[in-house]
Amino acid sequence: MFVGLFGMFLFAESADPITYLDRHCGADLSKLWLDVIFVVDNSRAVTCMDRVRKSILKIFNNGTIIGTSEDNPRTTRISLVTYNKYAEIIADLNQFESFDDFNKSISINLANSSTLDESYLIKGLESATVVLEKSSLAGERLNYKKVIVIYASLGDDILLAIPLADRLKADGITIIAVAETSGTDTGKLDFWLDLISSGSMSFTIQDEKLVQEIQDSFLQTNCFCPNGWVQLRTSFSDMHSYRYGICLSLSPLTAIWRAARLSCRNQWRNGYLVNEYEANKHNYVLESLRNSSLFRSPYTYYIGLTYSTGSWYWDQPEGSSLRKVDNQQWKNWNPGYPIPSSTQTIGVNVQNVTDESETGWQNENAMGEAHYYVCEVASCDTDNYCETENN
Repeated sequence: MFVGLFGMFLFAESADPITYLDRHCGADLSKLWLDVIFVVDNSRAVTCMDRVRKSILKIFNNGTIIGTSEDNPRTTRISLVTYNKYAEIIADLNQFESFDDFNKSISINLANSSTLDESYLIKGLESATVVLEKSSLAGERLNYKKVIVIYASLGDDILLAIPLADRLKADGITIIAVAETSGTDTGKLDFWLDLISSGSMSFTIQDEKLVQEIQDSFLQTNCFCPNGWVQLRTSFSDMHSYRYGICLSLSPLTAIWRAARLSCRNQWRNGYLVNEYEANKHNYVLESLRNSSLFRSPYTYYIGLTYSTGSWYWDQPEGSSLRKVDNQQWKNWNPGYPIPSSTQTIGVNVQNVTDESETGWQNENAMGEAHYYVCEVASCDTDNYCETENN
């Protein structure tokens, strides 16, 4: 554990310990740390309340710690809001201090649908906003990601909820939506919930893997980067594509390689110069530079390549063994490189003179020119608790 200027950080390496694959987000649901608000439609139109109740409880069947703990920051707080013609805050984020507390409340308050026909999702979301604002004003768990899980029927004027949902998402709140009904209006409901939810986090109560889908959405939400860092995704252009457990820091300041390496270690605990095991990551970094006004072409930036005892290696967190470049399948040396040299012992990405849309590896003198540089660190997730303000 590290506590200091950069906050508390429980460390895990940012690459797979055996293969040359970039690190995936932590997947231990028993260490989930989120604030979750369930917004459940209980109007008469909902005929599957038993299924709703059971799915909600199963989400936390993998040992997730409910409530708060002075000794363990990896806990999840849960709030419950129901809505029909009106909305009711059954429990705020501080009421449930155990799974048993949560189970009892869910079993009582989601036992049956109400007798009211009207259903206004906007009222449920407004109540969820009240819960979030109360927690924020109290300064509670500001470093925890917030999630709203909606269980909704088509209801009345569901499109009225879209502007509020957009504002919540713009504030960094994840919205997961589950369609509760299986009637003739399912397609219309799915359409609206796709607009209301975050990315691809819209499901139906009939999904056989609904619980797993929500759990996976929780784990992706609980996987994020410190302020100022960029998270590696499978697609740069798709903001909602799968997120890796990797954070990148693109430095618009220039430095020689050794100073850049030291800067990475000082920016965040166990930071280091970026490695490139696969083409996707290389391309992602390059696209990030291209899409930032802080960087100018031709793009030249230091990466974690370093030469020692006859081989090229990738930089790693302090105290970890370096990784041999020869052992990975994909390599990206520019033509004619690496140049055998006792002084040109560090690696830099340099824009390709024959194809300006690409960069490739070259070796240079460690005490040579100053360039941009890119740092890497493991993400905050269930394996890494970060006590830092949410981004």
